Amino acid sequence: MKRILLTGANGRLGSRLAKALLELGYPQIHLSSSAQVENIPGVKYIQVDWQDLQIPEINDVDVIVHLAHQTSAYQARKDVEADIQSNLISTVRIIESVRKSPRPIHFIYMGSLTEYGTMNVNPINESHRNFNPETFYDCSKLAVELYLRQFQAEEVLNTLTLIRLGNLYGFTENPKQMHRGFFDNAIFDAYHGQEVTCYGDGNFLRDFIHVDDLIAGILAFIESSDGAADGMFNLAGGTGHTLRVALNEIGEQLNLVGKGPMRIRYQDFPLNAYSIEKRNHVADISLIKKSINWTPKISLSVGISKSINYYSSADITK
Repeated sequence: MKRILLTGANGRLGSRLAKALLELGYPQIHLSSSAQVENIPGVKYIQVDWQDLQIPEINDVDVIVHLAHQTSAYQARKDVEADIQSNLISTVRIIESVRKSPRPIHFIYMGSLTEYGTMNVNPINESHRNFNPETFYDCSKLAVELYLRQFQAEEVLNTLTLIRLGNLYGFTENPKQMHRGFFDNAIFDAYHGQEVTCYGDGNFLRDFIHVDDLIAGILAFIESSDGAADGMFNLAGGTGHTLRVALNEIGEQLNLVGKGPMRIRYQDFPLNAYSIEKRNHVADISLIKKSINWTPKISLSVGISKSINYYSSADITK
């Protein structure tokens, strides 16, 4: 069975993926800046300082799933050098740690649809190459992809999976966590009777993808043949929803459990807001569906309901 190196294993996405891999019996090595919470059979743990980045040599992995990186465009603008360190330098150091591995390495990297820029030609497919990054965050993401391609060209990496991710949601853990995502925060706040603020008129298109569908997609890449997993893939729902429609769906789901009405306030974007906030993005997902036999299973309404039901059963307060 393939041995997995997982970075960011204690993060919101990494912890879910680690659990799914354990349930399937995959042996794992976890790289994380956080202390290991518990000893888990089948998991080797390596704590790293992402600033110092002294990563020991690793020779016994087949697949690297790299999830440990800074995820806020505004934090990247606030400290550009730190963002480069978090995204680009850390990725290079991880690859250098496995450079001498005798095994062929499959590297899975998580990018974003925002790397395509604010193009309004939908659905966006992977053949679009005129990338126009509009944030430092997307600049670093694209730089990482270029370096990964070069590592593959020089045969350090055997298979390279570059994921362009849609608007991820479905996280119910750590509701007070910074940069948790607008939509997850909107569900949480609305459930607890708080007013939700949406910048703009709410008519910008988003392509939502539930975290459970993302996990299924990553697992499908891990389990697929090398040829099928090699390349760039849009991983999203493949359906566009305006933010207004998506927020109204939260309200309808809340009404079903007696938690409505939902209060939404639309207001102008802050003066320092990036233009990428005003994007219209819908992904063409035909390539990923054909390559690894994956398709999203969770509709937006079902995904919202899953979060609301969790908050109701867990009695989580703000």
